[in-house]
Amino acid sequence: MNLKLGGNTVTLFERVFGGNDYNYARTVAAIDEAIAAYGESEPVSFPGTAYSLPCYYGVTGVKITTLGEMKAAMDTIKSKMTRNNRLHDAFESGIASALCAEFLEALKYLHGAEPYAEPEMGHLTDAFVRNLGVPLVTGDIPGVAVIIGGAEDPAETVALAKSYQAQGILVTLTGDSIKHCFDAGMKLGENVRVVPLGYEMQSVIHVVSVAVRAALIFGNVTPGDFASLAKYTMDRVKAFVNAYKPLSDEIVSYGAGAICLGFPVISNETENMFRVPKSLIQQLDTSKWNATSLEARDIKLKITNIDIPVAFATAFEGEIIRRGDMQVEVDGSRVDCFELVQTRDASEVEDHKIVVDGPEIDEIPVGSKISLSYTVEVAGKAMQPDFESVMERKFHSYLNCIEGVMHTGQRDMIRIRISKADFEAGFKFRHIGEVLYAKVKSEFEAVVDKCQVTIVVDAEKNKELRAAANAVFNKHDILVVILDNGTTAMTGHQPNPGMLQDILGEEAMHLDIESVVRGLGVTECVKVRSYNLKALHSALEDMRDKKGVRVIIAEEPCVLYARRRLKKAAVQVAYVAEQGADAQRCLEELACPAFYRNGEDVAVDENLCTGCMVCLQVAPKAFKARKRA
Repeated sequence: MNLKLGGNTVTLFERVFGGNDYNYARTVAAIDEAIAAYGESEPVSFPGTAYSLPCYYGVTGVKITTLGEMKAAMDTIKSKMTRNNRLHDAFESGIASALCAEFLEALKYLHGAEPYAEPEMGHLTDAFVRNLGVPLVTGDIPGVAVIIGGAEDPAETVALAKSYQAQGILVTLTGDSIKHCFDAGMKLGENVRVVPLGYEMQSVIHVVSVAVRAALIFGNVTPGDFASLAKYTMDRVKAFVNAYKPLSDEIVSYGAGAICLGFPVISNETENMFRVPKSLIQQLDTSKWNATSLEARDIKLKITNIDIPVAFATAFEGEIIRRGDMQVEVDGSRVDCFELVQTRDASEVEDHKIVVDGPEIDEIPVGSKISLSYTVEVAGKAMQPDFESVMERKFHSYLNCIEGVMHTGQRDMIRIRISKADFEAGFKFRHIGEVLYAKVKSEFEAVVDKCQVTIVVDAEKNKELRAAANAVFNKHDILVVILDNGTTAMTGHQPNPGMLQDILGEEAMHLDIESVVRGLGVTECVKVRSYNLKALHSALEDMRDKKGVRVIIAEEPCVLYARRRLKKAAVQVAYVAEQGADAQRCLEELACPAFYRNGEDVAVDENLCTGCMVCLQVAPKAFKARKRA
């Protein structure tokens, strides 16, 4: 693994270890300087986190709260800086560099300082992690791109960042990539999922901190259990690094730490570097970095190409269009507006026909409040009227994925704002139709064979059409499925009328949902266990053939609540009795957090198994139950 250049033998190990030494020395100096100024008892922390210094805490299990504790912790970091010419040692030394970076960044926040200003964001709070962590570990955000430095041509950097953004990938920027994207007028921030960390290379630790806290928060990883931490970040946080040359030894050592956490590094650097399969990838053609990165992390995307002049990605769902930035506004609270799906015979639908009845955006004065409706007509052999309302409720997310478009409400109470930037880019009303067509055909391909969209921009016509649309709405048969886990799940088990215990942990007279539903006049109501797939399927089949309002109540206690408050735990756990296609299918499709890959086999972590036994119902030969140890 030696490269001979100019008569000198240079190794990747030497670059990593050299970066270690540099990072360690300046961290020690920075801590000593801070202690001289404030004393060893000075508190040290990042704002908006309950995890002290998250990376050090996650790796070692030790909390750092003062400058004195930070100085003492440097001995632990030093112990990880081995000098054995083995890849394992080099990567672990990279973790030492990462911890040094965290300490250097934490020192910036001493005494309540606010070291970062727009566009840099620096430390990302626990709220950021919780907002993005769930879609990250569930796959709704398919990956995290860490772009370090920038291309010689700034436009190339911007194109790379936008390509990831369009794929729904969370993009973080460090160094010149921030300047390139900011100068190009690219929208930056959490709400569009392009996050500029900082111009200094050490600021890359802030995205590492997000991954570590995701493992602690969502993966229930015990602080200090580095093996479990690294496994979680590798398996669940699909991050990767794109590093533009030239790379300093400092950056190389950070890259080694990223690799240790399971994040491959893709770079066009060739000086004093060598390839490490699946970990350190040299790709000289930077136009291929997107494809190379997705392949390295085994990220598979279903991309729908939509012919519109602005970007389309889930990253824009949180975008706010202010009144001053608005070209036109559709306001269903003031004028007649609505969205509607109607099932038609195949002969009545011309696939991909998009009609705009009325003026286009460029014919309407800026800032106008207008009447607008869009009707999506679909046809398909498997299409059923019950699916119409499902499609209608998807329109909100479809339109919010358009850069520069904000959609709120539903049905005949919608509000849509189209930005001036979109207007200048050439966005028209017909492009709303292009988005609706593409997404309906893509997401409902099993039931929709043909689709056409009619957009009406005429107040008088929409007044008449709205009345007809409301009649259609009121004729829908409704099957409501209520998922009841007996608690307030995502926000801390606060008491609610449906819980079995009150705030003091005493037995309570809880609200019976079935009684309430029947009290509203619903006669078709059935209660089933959520994990009893046979019963649940039977209930769905039975209710599907009935008319009117039908309700299925799917009950199953929250596992955490049952364990912690009710002191109940499943006596059985699942195990893999037979390896094969069924076990592999459950691993890939059931998405149970207790499942993991052990070599080529599927295994079940007993500590994470809740005892729901859904896997036994899905693949009874592959999985069996036994008493919990």
